[in-house]
Amino acid sequence: MSGLYDLGLNKGLAWAHPLESHYAAMRRLIVANPAVGLANLKSGFEWVHPNDHLGRVLGFANPSSVRQCPLCAWHLFHPTLYQLAALDVCPLHGLRLTEVCPDCNLPWARPFSKLRPVCQTCGSVPWERLSRIRLKSQQYRELAWLDRWLADCHQAQDPEQYPTIHDTQRLTHRRSDREKPRFYQPDITTPHFISFEAHRHYGQFHSRLKRLNVRLDHFQLRRRKASLTQWAPSVHPSHFQTEGRARAMSIGPGLITPNTEMVTRITLAIRRILRWQQRFFACPHALQWRDQRSVRPEHVREGGAPCVLCMAFGLWCRAILLKHGGTLSAGGPDDQELCRFTFYDHYPNIPEGIYVKDKHGQRLRPSPEFERWFFLRTAEYAFAEFVRLATWIHQRTNHPEVRFKQTVYSLTKDQFSVPDAPSRIIDISQRDGEMIAHYWRTSPLDELVLPQEALETIHGCHRQTTCQLPEIWNLPPKPCDLTHADVLALFELELRKSAKRQFLYSRALQPRQTVSGCNPFDQRAVIGKQDISKHLGGTLIKVT
Repeated sequence: MSGLYDLGLNKGLAWAHPLESHYAAMRRLIVANPAVGLANLKSGFEWVHPNDHLGRVLGFANPSSVRQCPLCAWHLFHPTLYQLAALDVCPLHGLRLTEVCPDCNLPWARPFSKLRPVCQTCGSVPWERLSRIRLKSQQYRELAWLDRWLADCHQAQDPEQYPTIHDTQRLTHRRSDREKPRFYQPDITTPHFISFEAHRHYGQFHSRLKRLNVRLDHFQLRRRKASLTQWAPSVHPSHFQTEGRARAMSIGPGLITPNTEMVTRITLAIRRILRWQQRFFACPHALQWRDQRSVRPEHVREGGAPCVLCMAFGLWCRAILLKHGGTLSAGGPDDQELCRFTFYDHYPNIPEGIYVKDKHGQRLRPSPEFERWFFLRTAEYAFAEFVRLATWIHQRTNHPEVRFKQTVYSLTKDQFSVPDAPSRIIDISQRDGEMIAHYWRTSPLDELVLPQEALETIHGCHRQTTCQLPEIWNLPPKPCDLTHADVLALFELELRKSAKRQFLYSRALQPRQTVSGCNPFDQRAVIGKQDISKHLGGTLIKVT
């Protein structure tokens, strides 16, 4: 700060607040030097540092986007806490934090880039008000506790103890580039970080956080453990990518028959979806997968598209077949006109197997039971995301100006963005040869809130009076009526659809010896596409 005196600037320490952010210190510098031009003041901004612990830990020094409380702005007060997405309202005044000034409707950080406005809320401050900008000492103490607690929670996330989950099929499956992971570790920049940390401390800070107007998710956390074993794919990734792609070009896109474990997982995932449907809808609804690849936006408006649930189920089936069926005929999201309309270009990741890396770079796999649980949860979240996407499509296409375009749709109006949800946070830690997962007890499907328009499409689909598209696959509405044979019929249907020419897997493609400690349920992730005859009793597969 001594460099400010060298520049001939007044630091304005008489109006300094505890916990003030970089933005607040810069604004104080502008108020303390009313006769200095903005060009000369910018040279002093680099000498300004935040006065709160959280600001020094996170390094939030760029005031290009500021979230501020209007009453705190009148006091020349702004902590780094207000930049967190987990805070919706001001902890002191209960007002909603905004990105623009309510008086002049300009961004809060405008005085640092343009001429200083005359607005007294975000710009210049009357001198007679400067003597009344101090807050109560109790308010400073409450914010200081929240600032310190969040900084400690952020620093406690050691990268060696909080690893990143990786998909085993990313190493060997060449179609995984059409997916993106939707789950993430709790981070201080996410909207549900404060609530997650409070629940992980058994709710001992709930009352104190509520006094500060902090939003808390009313869910309980669950904890799941799994032992870790060392794992290494017997086919090197680069070796598989070169030989695997050359083989695919020679024999064409083949379909891998699922084993018993994979069929069981998909059956359980569909039963969970059907149970959720029974809880939330009074009428029985049979999920139908219809051929909706050529459906255009105006067809949805005219009632020629599947209902919200059937549209989501069709997307879910295509994502499952693309990932776990090993066929290119399932296609990515860009093969459907409605996904191009929404700029939805990647499916959510539904991994068959997962692994983490330790500090030495070794890959470690959890137990098969943990992987089954993770598959079911990701499958539920994928269906929940598809329901939100289908709901958005039905709502957006109701506008008359929306119509088919041969080139490209408008980016500003027709782009679907995946909303943040508490179920997206899964805290994975690694300690003493174990993987520990903390997650919300609620299902991702339980967070869905469907509008009345979506419910009307579901009831219309039940009466079978809306959609006339050809049916590909359907399921009974009762979970108890779903069998393994129904799921196998899905793969057989896709097999007949893909079998336009013969594919023969010769005995020359024998599987290599697997590494000890490999997951027995891992087919393609361990030994790639060579694991064909092993899981089918050594028989050859001939598609006719």
